[in-house]
Amino acid sequence: MSPQIPSKAKSYLTRTMLSLSAMLTMAVSPLVMANTDLMPYCLGGECAYFDTSGNQVIKPLNFDSVYNFTDNGLAAVSKDGQWGFIDKSGKLVIPFQYDYVGPMEYSVTKKGFSEGLAAVYKDGQWGFIDKSGKLVIPYQFKYAYSFQNGVASVSKDDKWGVIDKTGRTVVPFQFNLVYPVVNGVMSAQKNDNWGHMDSTGKEVTPIHFKVAGDFGIKGFGMVQNKADDKFALVNKSGEIVKALAFDMVKGFSRNGLARVERSGKWGFIDQSGKVVIPLQFDEEKAFLENDLASVKKDGLYYIIDEAGNKVVPFSLNEYTVYSNNFIKNDNDGTVFNRQGNKILFTKTICNTKVLTNNKDAILLPKKTEQQICKEAANRKVAEEQQQAEQRRQAEEAKKQEERNSRECDHVYVGKTFRGRHLVGGTMFSSAFETSTTFVVTGFSAKTGRVSVKNTETNKYGETYCSQVGRNPFIASY
Repeated sequence: MSPQIPSKAKSYLTRTMLSLSAMLTMAVSPLVMANTDLMPYCLGGECAYFDTSGNQVIKPLNFDSVYNFTDNGLAAVSKDGQWGFIDKSGKLVIPFQYDYVGPMEYSVTKKGFSEGLAAVYKDGQWGFIDKSGKLVIPYQFKYAYSFQNGVASVSKDDKWGVIDKTGRTVVPFQFNLVYPVVNGVMSAQKNDNWGHMDSTGKEVTPIHFKVAGDFGIKGFGMVQNKADDKFALVNKSGEIVKALAFDMVKGFSRNGLARVERSGKWGFIDQSGKVVIPLQFDEEKAFLENDLASVKKDGLYYIIDEAGNKVVPFSLNEYTVYSNNFIKNDNDGTVFNRQGNKILFTKTICNTKVLTNNKDAILLPKKTEQQICKEAANRKVAEEQQQAEQRRQAEEAKKQEERNSRECDHVYVGKTFRGRHLVGGTMFSSAFETSTTFVVTGFSAKTGRVSVKNTETNKYGETYCSQVGRNPFIASY
């Protein structure tokens, strides 16, 4: 079960992680080299990795979900609701034991280790482990971001602070929310005010703004004033350097571009405030990995680079940008490399979706066309048998209802009849059966069940329409 994320952190986490439903199951084999670009893909209960040419280089393993490898060569994997880590040989080096694993900042396809430590969730609390799986910072936090620049933002007792890699508190727990370090600066909220500080807690901009966005690589950040709701650029001395005439401004991505909106159209500015990608998009997402961003225009999605160039074809469905130069169409499952070349294809064989390469070879599931069609035929037979059984049960239920209805023709509320029940019974004597009068208090012609009341004891019981008038035995309650 995934932990609850503070509501004020959800908007930020949206750009750093996907729901598990959007993630792909992946796996590894000894063939992988440390610096190889790999695309994880899962289909038909099987998963594998592919290189930038669409060649399958890693055979599947049986996990529910697996993420990209991080810099230390480990990947977060899950199975049966528990999380662990594998190395590039596919070996499970940290066993399945965690309830969840923290996301990597500025990535939607990585989880786990950042700067040598991974945030892990167990029994309702977060802690940090090292590459060996040793718990180096005990479970104690309500939520925890991954380490950036040697520090991590964490929450405890409904307040946020900052710790170093020894677990020592370097910024006291006094904030409503503290975002991770981006280009040396952290956005922080205290009460209803936002501002910026460095990783030691030293104030960079006053904590009195309505919004305080991430700083870019050239040392400029974004703020929104409370007095007039206007946006502006600030430097690391806390000085307003330029007003921004937009209806909305989002924080800077790591490549130094920020999303801006005016009159319902989105574009991107650089750190001087200059529009470098015109305001033309209906929807947009921040530049994440490989300096690629997903945008929507005239009802169509596509991916752009930081110059605004279209990388992949227009699509009616969104794309996901994966680590290491891969782009996947979320609808049809096709995959492009960083150059916009399609390297993985999907098609249907015997009503079964399969993954192929540019030579039309079936990659996933790892079966021949004959096997796929045979399994599809078997599934069809099983489905038809199941449907036939469901029809038989429905018909039988209908017949039973009709029988119950006929049997209830003589039953009505207030009808009295004789029935038997037990009386007496103590530690010295046994209960004995006697006959008395019962009155009908309610019934269902559909189920044939009848609610009755014992007129002598005023206790209630149940019988069936078919038994009314036949002196049935009725247990009272």
